[in-house]
Amino acid sequence: VYLVPMLLVHREKLFSMETGTPILKKTALGVVRSSLFLSMYCSLAWGGNCAFQHAVGHSAPATIAMGAWVSGLATFIEKKSRRM
Repeated sequence: VYLVPMLLVHREKLFSMETGTPILKKTALGVVRSSLFLSMYCSLAWGGNCAFQHAVGHSAPATIAMGAWVSGLATFIEKKSRRM
């Protein structure tokens, strides 16, 4: 999502010392932010369900639905322009 557009759109600017460094920093920050979002989303989805089912004491479709909302909190890590 970040590397291919950077190579296609900014290929001339990438090899310049003045404009190449900020582009690479911005791309690296985007990659780290998206990776953190995906890892937190998966971790919160599993962890939220596990914690809620442990607190309730049993597993049922309703308890899975009640514990899954926690994973939505990971969307606050992503940029506002990328949120739906």
